[in-house]
Amino acid sequence: KKKKNVQWQIQLQGEINTGYDVELYVVDLFDTEESVIQDLQAAGKKVICYFSAGTYENWRPDRYRFLPTDKGRRLGNWPGERWLDIRSLNVRKRMADRIELAAEKGCDGVDPDNVDGYTNETGFPLNSRQQLSYNRFLFRTAHQYSLAVSLKNDLQQVRELVDYADFAINESCMNGESVTFCNPSSMQANRYCTLTIGSFRMQGREPSTANIWRFWASAQ
Repeated sequence: KKKKNVQWQIQLQGEINTGYDVELYVVDLFDTEESVIQDLQAAGKKVICYFSAGTYENWRPDRYRFLPTDKGRRLGNWPGERWLDIRSLNVRKRMADRIELAAEKGCDGVDPDNVDGYTNETGFPLNSRQQLSYNRFLFRTAHQYSLAVSLKNDLQQVRELVDYADFAINESCMNGESVTFCNPSSMQANRYCTLTIGSFRMQGREPSTANIWRFWASAQ
């Protein structure tokens, strides 16, 4: 049963602080040890594992499995990260491998990020139809492993994807705004997912900046 109100913690860098009184954690797929996931679950918490599904990151252990033709323009001012060609069969294989890894590590779900490349200057002539196909592929693959899966941002395609995603995370970090966590049907119905406590500013992806965020998100 899906809950309307979820208290959650997102931490994508550094040693995971498991001491928060929350119901759900979002953690990095690669950097989080399986033992940490197991400890969180033993404490009654759900664990969602984050990975970038739309960009190449030059520090990830599977970075050598991407082809030169898979990589597009750099992602803003974030070092070591480039957009991926979501039309590539190889990219889909790599993401399927990541989802399988999430299942093997015991994650309860996955949070694939950067799934709105068609709205950005990626270096590839991507369109909304191709993005929908790719996102649906991610959602179907996650469900094949009995994993919950998020719709991350990409609000323009909520109506087309609402029946595929289990929850939604929308972020406006670079504008100093909020991160929200809700049922995607709330977005489809033009209802807002609001934060009742907590705020932050993210200045970059360096390990020293804004790594720990704790919120209570409520789908209104």
